Amino acid sequence: MQTVSQENHIRTTPAETQLYAMLDIGSNAMKLAICQFPDQTPCQTVSITERITRLNRGLDEEGVVNDLAIRRLIEAAGDLIQVARRNGAKILGAVGTAAIRSTTNKMEVLAPLFNEYGIRTRILKPREEAAAGFLAVREQQRLANHLVNGNRNRPLVTFDLGGRSAEMTFGKESTPDSFASLELGSSQLFRLAATSDPPVPAEIDRIRYLVREQLKHVDRPPRDAEVYLIGATATTLAGYVPMLFPKQYGLESLDYLDRDIIRELVGKLAT
Repeated sequence: MQTVSQENHIRTTPAETQLYAMLDIGSNAMKLAICQFPDQTPCQTVSITERITRLNRGLDEEGVVNDLAIRRLIEAAGDLIQVARRNGAKILGAVGTAAIRSTTNKMEVLAPLFNEYGIRTRILKPREEAAAGFLAVREQQRLANHLVNGNRNRPLVTFDLGGRSAEMTFGKESTPDSFASLELGSSQLFRLAATSDPPVPAEIDRIRYLVREQLKHVDRPPRDAEVYLIGATATTLAGYVPMLFPKQYGLESLDYLDRDIIRELVGKLAT
Protein backbone atom coordinates (compact mmCIF):
# COMPACT_ATOMS: atom_id res chain seq x y z
CA MET A 1 0.00 0.00 0.00
CA GLN A 2 1.39 3.36 -1.06
CA THR A 3 2.36 5.95 1.53
CA VAL A 4 2.23 9.53 0.32
CA SER A 5 3.25 11.34 3.48
CA GLN A 6 6.19 10.50 5.63
CA GLU A 7 5.35 9.19 9.07
CA ASN A 8 6.64 11.36 11.86
CA HIS A 9 7.98 9.42 14.85
CA ILE A 10 6.98 11.26 17.99
CA ARG A 11 9.24 11.40 21.00
CA THR A 12 7.36 11.73 24.26
CA THR A 13 8.25 11.82 27.92
CA PRO A 14 6.08 10.74 30.87
CA ALA A 15 5.56 14.40 31.76
CA GLU A 16 4.08 15.25 28.38
CA THR A 17 0.37 15.44 27.65
CA GLN A 18 -1.48 12.37 26.41
CA LEU A 19 -1.55 12.06 22.62
CA TYR A 20 -4.84 11.49 20.81
CA ALA A 21 -5.53 10.29 17.27
CA MET A 22 -8.38 10.52 14.77
CA LEU A 23 -8.90 8.83 11.41
CA ASP A 24 -10.28 10.83 8.49
CA ILE A 25 -11.88 8.79 5.69
CA GLY A 26 -11.69 10.60 2.36
CA SER A 27 -12.50 9.63 -1.20
CA ASN A 28 -8.87 8.95 -2.13
CA ALA A 29 -7.02 8.46 1.14
CA MET A 30 -7.34 7.82 4.85
CA LYS A 31 -5.45 10.11 7.21
CA LEU A 32 -4.33 9.70 10.78
CA ALA A 33 -3.96 12.92 12.76
CA ILE A 34 -2.12 12.71 16.07
CA CYS A 35 -2.73 15.67 18.37
CA GLN A 36 -2.06 16.89 21.87
CA PHE A 37 -3.58 19.45 24.24
CA PRO A 38 -0.58 20.79 26.18
CA ASP A 39 -1.39 22.68 29.39
CA GLN A 40 -5.08 22.93 28.47
CA THR A 41 -4.28 24.93 25.34
CA PRO A 42 -6.13 24.37 22.04
CA CYS A 43 -5.40 21.22 20.08
CA GLN A 44 -1.99 21.05 18.42
CA THR A 45 -1.40 18.65 15.53
CA VAL A 46 1.75 16.64 16.11
CA SER A 47 1.78 14.56 12.93
CA ILE A 48 -0.37 13.50 9.99
CA THR A 49 0.13 10.17 8.22
CA GLU A 50 -1.74 9.16 5.09
CA ARG A 51 -2.49 5.95 3.22
CA ILE A 52 -3.96 5.79 -0.27
CA THR A 53 -7.29 3.91 -0.45
CA ARG A 54 -8.89 5.14 -3.71
CA LEU A 55 -12.33 4.55 -2.24
CA ASN A 56 -13.84 6.64 -5.03
CA ARG A 57 -12.62 4.17 -7.66
CA GLY A 58 -14.67 1.42 -6.02
CA LEU A 59 -17.90 3.42 -6.20
CA ASP A 60 -20.42 2.52 -8.90
CA GLU A 61 -23.13 4.71 -10.43
CA GLU A 62 -25.62 3.67 -7.71
CA GLY A 63 -23.27 4.68 -4.90
CA VAL A 64 -22.25 1.16 -3.89
CA VAL A 65 -18.62 0.65 -2.78
CA ASN A 66 -17.27 -2.70 -3.96
CA ASP A 67 -15.56 -5.30 -1.77
CA LEU A 68 -12.06 -4.60 -3.10
CA ALA A 69 -12.28 -0.90 -2.15
CA ILE A 70 -13.60 -1.82 1.30
CA ARG A 71 -10.63 -4.17 1.82
CA ARG A 72 -8.23 -1.38 0.84
CA LEU A 73 -9.91 0.86 3.38
CA ILE A 74 -9.66 -1.71 6.19
CA GLU A 75 -6.01 -2.45 5.39
CA ALA A 76 -5.22 1.26 5.51
CA ALA A 77 -7.02 1.59 8.84
CA GLY A 78 -5.05 -1.30 10.32
CA ASP A 79 -1.78 0.23 9.14
CA LEU A 80 -2.61 3.65 10.59
CA ILE A 81 -3.83 2.21 13.87
CA GLN A 82 -0.42 0.60 14.29
CA VAL A 83 1.20 3.99 13.69
CA ALA A 84 -0.95 5.51 16.43
CA ARG A 85 -0.14 2.71 18.86
CA ARG A 86 3.60 2.92 18.21
CA ASN A 87 3.44 6.57 19.18
CA GLY A 88 1.35 5.97 22.28
CA ALA A 89 -1.71 7.82 20.94
CA LYS A 90 -5.23 7.02 22.10
CA ILE A 91 -7.54 6.59 19.09
CA LEU A 92 -10.77 8.52 19.57
CA GLY A 93 -12.53 7.28 16.43
CA ALA A 94 -13.00 8.17 12.78
CA VAL A 95 -14.88 10.75 10.75
CA GLY A 96 -16.34 10.27 7.30
CA THR A 97 -16.95 13.11 4.85
CA ALA A 98 -18.63 13.29 1.43
CA ALA A 99 -16.89 10.08 0.38
CA ILE A 100 -18.97 8.19 2.94
CA ARG A 101 -22.08 10.38 2.78
CA SER A 102 -22.49 9.60 -0.92
CA THR A 103 -22.38 5.81 -0.52
CA THR A 104 -25.54 3.70 -0.38
CA ASN A 105 -23.91 0.81 1.52
CA LYS A 106 -22.47 2.77 4.45
CA MET A 107 -22.92 -0.07 6.91
CA GLU A 108 -20.95 -2.51 4.76
CA VAL A 109 -18.15 0.04 4.42
CA LEU A 110 -17.91 1.07 8.08
CA ALA A 111 -18.89 -2.09 9.97
CA PRO A 112 -15.48 -3.79 9.48
CA LEU A 113 -13.76 -0.80 11.11
CA PHE A 114 -15.76 -1.43 14.27
CA ASN A 115 -15.78 -5.22 14.09
CA GLU A 116 -12.01 -5.56 13.55
CA TYR A 117 -10.61 -2.53 15.38
CA GLY A 118 -13.42 -1.15 17.57
CA ILE A 119 -13.38 2.14 15.64
CA ARG A 120 -16.66 4.05 15.54
CA THR A 121 -17.15 6.43 12.62
CA ARG A 122 -19.10 9.65 12.72
CA ILE A 123 -20.35 10.77 9.32
CA LEU A 124 -20.07 14.55 9.22
CA LYS A 125 -22.90 16.59 7.79
CA PRO A 126 -21.91 19.09 5.08
CA ARG A 127 -22.29 21.99 7.52
CA GLU A 128 -20.04 20.26 10.09
CA GLU A 129 -17.41 19.46 7.46
CA ALA A 130 -17.40 23.06 6.23
CA ALA A 131 -17.20 24.49 9.75
CA ALA A 132 -14.30 22.21 10.67
CA GLY A 133 -12.14 23.55 7.84
CA PHE A 134 -12.99 27.16 8.63
CA LEU A 135 -12.25 26.79 12.35
CA ALA A 136 -8.96 25.03 11.57
CA VAL A 137 -7.79 27.97 9.44
CA ARG A 138 -8.80 30.51 12.08
CA GLU A 139 -6.87 28.55 14.69
CA GLN A 140 -3.84 28.35 12.40
CA GLN A 141 -3.98 32.11 11.93
CA ARG A 142 -4.13 32.61 15.68
CA LEU A 143 -1.18 30.31 16.33
CA ALA A 144 0.82 32.05 13.59
CA ASN A 145 0.08 35.43 15.21
CA HIS A 146 -1.73 36.64 12.12
CA LEU A 147 -4.52 37.88 14.35
CA VAL A 148 -3.59 40.66 16.77
CA ASN A 149 -5.42 41.03 20.07
CA GLY A 150 -7.81 43.95 19.97
CA ASN A 151 -8.15 43.94 16.17
CA ARG A 152 -11.08 42.51 14.28
CA ASN A 153 -10.53 39.40 12.20
CA ARG A 154 -10.46 39.93 8.46
CA PRO A 155 -13.36 38.22 6.65
CA LEU A 156 -12.34 34.70 5.68
CA VAL A 157 -13.36 32.32 2.91
CA THR A 158 -12.21 28.70 3.04
CA PHE A 159 -12.56 26.48 0.01
CA ASP A 160 -12.06 22.88 1.09
CA LEU A 161 -11.49 20.97 -2.13
CA GLY A 162 -11.69 17.22 -1.66
CA GLY A 163 -12.22 14.33 -4.01
CA ARG A 164 -15.99 14.03 -3.75
CA SER A 165 -17.15 17.52 -2.79
CA ALA A 166 -16.01 21.04 -2.04
CA GLU A 167 -17.13 23.11 0.94
CA MET A 168 -17.04 26.89 0.61
CA THR A 169 -17.37 28.68 3.95
CA PHE A 170 -17.48 32.38 4.81
CA GLY A 171 -17.21 34.18 8.12
CA LYS A 172 -16.44 37.69 9.33
CA GLU A 173 -15.30 36.66 12.79
CA SER A 174 -13.95 33.51 14.42
CA THR A 175 -16.92 31.31 13.46
CA PRO A 176 -18.50 30.72 10.03
CA ASP A 177 -21.56 32.71 8.94
CA SER A 178 -22.52 30.73 5.84
CA PHE A 179 -21.45 27.75 3.79
CA ALA A 180 -22.16 25.90 0.55
CA SER A 181 -21.46 22.25 -0.17
CA LEU A 182 -20.76 21.83 -3.88
CA GLU A 183 -20.23 18.81 -6.13
CA LEU A 184 -16.86 20.18 -7.18
CA GLY A 185 -14.54 17.52 -5.81
CA SER A 186 -11.58 16.77 -8.05
CA SER A 187 -12.46 13.10 -8.69
CA GLN A 188 -16.16 13.94 -8.96
CA LEU A 189 -15.49 16.53 -11.69
CA PHE A 190 -13.21 14.11 -13.50
CA ARG A 191 -15.89 11.39 -13.37
CA LEU A 192 -18.57 13.75 -14.71
CA ALA A 193 -16.61 15.50 -17.44
CA ALA A 194 -13.44 13.66 -18.45
CA THR A 195 -12.23 10.33 -19.74
CA SER A 196 -8.71 11.37 -20.79
CA ASP A 197 -5.77 11.59 -18.39
CA PRO A 198 -4.78 14.39 -18.47
CA PRO A 199 -8.08 15.90 -19.68
CA VAL A 200 -8.12 17.25 -23.24
CA PRO A 201 -9.10 20.91 -23.87
CA ALA A 202 -12.76 20.08 -24.56
CA GLU A 203 -13.00 18.22 -21.25
CA ILE A 204 -11.36 21.09 -19.37
CA ASP A 205 -13.96 23.43 -20.90
CA ARG A 206 -16.68 21.08 -19.67
CA ILE A 207 -15.20 21.08 -16.16
CA ARG A 208 -15.07 24.91 -16.19
CA TYR A 209 -18.72 24.98 -17.20
CA LEU A 210 -19.72 22.67 -14.33
CA VAL A 211 -17.78 24.79 -11.85
CA ARG A 212 -19.29 28.06 -13.07
CA GLU A 213 -22.82 26.63 -13.00
CA GLN A 214 -22.51 25.66 -9.36
CA LEU A 215 -20.80 28.89 -8.32
CA LYS A 216 -23.70 30.90 -9.81
CA HIS A 217 -25.73 30.02 -6.74
CA VAL A 218 -23.05 31.00 -4.20
CA ASP A 219 -22.91 34.51 -2.75
CA ARG A 220 -19.76 36.37 -3.74
CA PRO A 221 -17.55 37.11 -0.69
CA PRO A 222 -16.32 40.65 0.08
CA ARG A 223 -13.28 41.81 -1.85
CA ASP A 224 -11.25 42.25 1.34
CA ALA A 225 -11.80 38.64 2.43
CA GLU A 226 -8.82 36.32 2.78
CA VAL A 227 -9.24 33.16 0.69
CA TYR A 228 -7.74 29.85 1.77
CA LEU A 229 -7.73 26.77 -0.46
CA ILE A 230 -7.49 23.78 1.87
CA GLY A 231 -7.87 20.01 1.70
CA ALA A 232 -6.01 17.16 0.05
CA THR A 233 -6.23 18.60 -3.47
CA ALA A 234 -4.72 21.90 -2.31
CA THR A 235 -1.85 20.07 -0.62
CA THR A 236 -1.21 18.04 -3.77
CA LEU A 237 -1.18 21.14 -5.96
CA ALA A 238 1.24 22.91 -3.61
CA GLY A 239 3.54 19.89 -3.76
CA TYR A 240 3.74 20.09 -7.55
CA VAL A 241 4.95 23.70 -7.62
CA PRO A 242 8.62 23.10 -6.65
CA MET A 243 8.81 20.14 -9.02
CA LEU A 244 7.44 21.99 -12.05
CA PHE A 245 8.72 25.52 -11.38
CA PRO A 246 11.91 25.23 -9.28
CA LYS A 247 13.50 28.38 -10.75
CA GLN A 248 10.48 30.60 -10.08
CA TYR A 249 9.42 29.31 -6.66
CA GLY A 250 12.34 27.33 -5.25
CA LEU A 251 12.52 23.71 -4.13
CA GLU A 252 10.45 23.96 -0.95
CA SER A 253 6.71 23.28 -0.89
CA LEU A 254 4.69 26.47 -0.70
CA ASP A 255 2.33 27.18 2.19
CA TYR A 256 0.12 29.31 -0.06
CA LEU A 257 -1.18 29.34 -3.64
CA ASP A 258 -2.29 32.64 -5.12
CA ARG A 259 -4.38 32.96 -8.26
CA ASP A 260 -1.43 33.42 -10.62
CA ILE A 261 0.36 30.32 -9.29
CA ILE A 262 -2.80 28.22 -9.59
CA ARG A 263 -3.39 29.32 -13.18
CA GLU A 264 0.21 28.58 -14.15
CA LEU A 265 0.16 25.25 -12.36
CA VAL A 266 -3.15 24.02 -13.79
CA GLY A 267 -2.07 25.08 -17.27
CA LYS A 268 1.12 23.07 -16.93
CA LEU A 269 -0.60 19.97 -15.53
CA ALA A 270 -3.20 20.02 -18.29
CA THR A 271 -0.62 19.87 -21.10
